[in-house]
Amino acid sequence: MKQKKCCENCIYFERHYARINGKFEPIGCGHCANSLVPPKKRRKCPHIKNCRLFID
Repeated sequence: MKQKKCCENCIYFERHYARINGKFEPIGCGHCANSLVPPKKRRKCPHIKNCRLFID
């Protein structure tokens, strides 16, 4: 099955975690760590569709 080209499937996506009951759990946000993506666009991550710098 083919994955969707979204931030959460990109290698540059850095997921945020929170400590819940003593364990680190992924939470529903993160950010793009690719320096080639303009800062204004990186702030919209993970809601960017069809990023031309997407790498799976």
